[in-house]
Amino acid sequence: MSEIADALNNIAGAVMLLVTFGVLAFFSRMAFRQKSGIIFMLVAGASLMAGLYWGDQVQDVMGMSIGIVLIVYSFVSSGMALKLILKPEKKESEED
Repeated sequence: MSEIADALNNIAGAVMLLVTFGVLAFFSRMAFRQKSGIIFMLVAGASLMAGLYWGDQVQDVMGMSIGIVLIVYSFVSSGMALKLILKPEKKESEED
């Protein structure tokens, strides 16, 4: 019975990681497409949480590597958010 519980726990963890990664990919695409500082902040928070969770759940070299990459991506997203908030880009309609 313990083996079945462990297998279900592993499956639930894998599904959680995939859902988290899917949400992160969706918001990343939306942030780069709309150039919005607020969405980049959401991406930074989700990426940081996913990186910390990923490194905790997948405890081998690959899991730690992906966790570190996601944490670094959260810093990049924070930088993009600050850049867009402090110095917003002009849109084409504002230039005319």
